[in-house]
Amino acid sequence: MNGNSSSRFAHFARSLVFTLRSAASTIFVCALVAPCVLTTTADAFANPAAWGGTEGMAALQGRIYIVQNSRLHRVRSMDGGWRVLGDPAWAGTEAITALGHRLYIVQNKRLHRVDPADGKWQVLGAPAWAGTEAMTALGHRLYIVQNSRLHRVNPTNGKWQVLGDPAWAGTEAMTALGGRLYIVQNSRLHRVDPTDGTWQVLGDPAWAGTEAMTALGGRLYIVQNSRLHRVDPADGTWKVLGDPAWAGTEAMTALGDRLYIVQNSRLHRVDPADGKWHVLPSLPQ
Repeated sequence: MNGNSSSRFAHFARSLVFTLRSAASTIFVCALVAPCVLTTTADAFANPAAWGGTEGMAALQGRIYIVQNSRLHRVRSMDGGWRVLGDPAWAGTEAITALGHRLYIVQNKRLHRVDPADGKWQVLGAPAWAGTEAMTALGHRLYIVQNSRLHRVNPTNGKWQVLGDPAWAGTEAMTALGGRLYIVQNSRLHRVDPTDGTWQVLGDPAWAGTEAMTALGGRLYIVQNSRLHRVDPADGTWKVLGDPAWAGTEAMTALGDRLYIVQNSRLHRVDPADGKWHVLPSLPQ
């Protein structure tokens, strides 16, 4: 083999790189003419676009919980690592929230109390919740909008009481902040008294097509018209954060000092100060 041929072979050999993944997600890179190199770049196998079809998301005890593909996933907020909890029992989930040390999921007309450690669940009360439009938690109670009505629900036994008039048809989102409920319905943002269901409209009817709402740090955050808005709960005034990047948002929650948004099949960690975001990889644990 002449010098040129030898050089070409060496170049070719160095370019033959094999990547193997071990059970621990460790990566070995080997070349024919070079020693193996060990790296821990697990992100090389991550698929950030893993959350298409998300049906709900909540935060509890430092973790994010996502219902998607009939499964309940517990997700690490720092790196996107996740594991499935329990059986694939959650197709058609209509709402999820967290209260105390438990998750609550409305699915198949039923309200379920779910253990976040292993996904085991218990049905509360009768199968009365078909067509649920929104659910949140405040104090020691759940609040569910269904059949145009706002219900206050006991999380121990599922017993409920209707608050106010049946005024909530077409509710798009609900959250809780500072002892009050906030409901987006009929293009309007309403502040609602959880004791009797009386309400007040905040600001102009600017919220048609709202896709998600949550609360963080004394403010409301609403995704609507592809934009993320920070909203003052006192008067409904708002400011757009960042670019109009949020069309097709599927879910949003808050954990720690960040927002988490599922959109375009990806889980984003979002800075509530300026709307800047980072996509979290999707890494099965």
